[in-house]
Amino acid sequence: MTLGLCNALVAVFPWSADYVCEYSAEMHRLQTLSGMSGTHFEHIGSTAIPDMVAKPIIDIMITVDDIERQASVASALVKGGYSCLGECGRQDRLFLVRGTSPCLTTHHIHLVLEGSLYQENHLTIRDSFTTNSLLAHEYAILKIRLATEYPMSRMMYRFYKGAFITEQVLQKNIG
Repeated sequence: MTLGLCNALVAVFPWSADYVCEYSAEMHRLQTLSGMSGTHFEHIGSTAIPDMVAKPIIDIMITVDDIERQASVASALVKGGYSCLGECGRQDRLFLVRGTSPCLTTHHIHLVLEGSLYQENHLTIRDSFTTNSLLAHEYAILKIRLATEYPMSRMMYRFYKGAFITEQVLQKNIG
């Protein structure tokens, strides 16, 4: 398994148990950074869902308890090799990336506040696909189709995946 994908491309690959090892190694590396105490780590995204096709990029959600702590953790992550891209249109989240070159991304960090809607939604999404194999299969088929139709547009890929997730996962888990 090769980790990383060019920022402009959309491609999905079969799930690999190596994703879990990569997550664990990066989480332990991050925990050693100065200023990272008091944070909570979660493996999210498709690499966290066994047997799900995925872009070979490890998504890690780091949860902190307040906005000042979020800023100090973001600073520690930047010192640890990540680039901070700000909210990127997603309220309650700072988005940070790391890769082997400026155009090849291997890791995404979603730095969120404890109890935020972003945190709750991403845990619901991961857990829904992990526990519902039929739903996961439908999502995998969609991801393969979208990667084929939009190999050069992550925006379109995310848009149509997002519509599926909203309709099939989040709206059904309200309440």
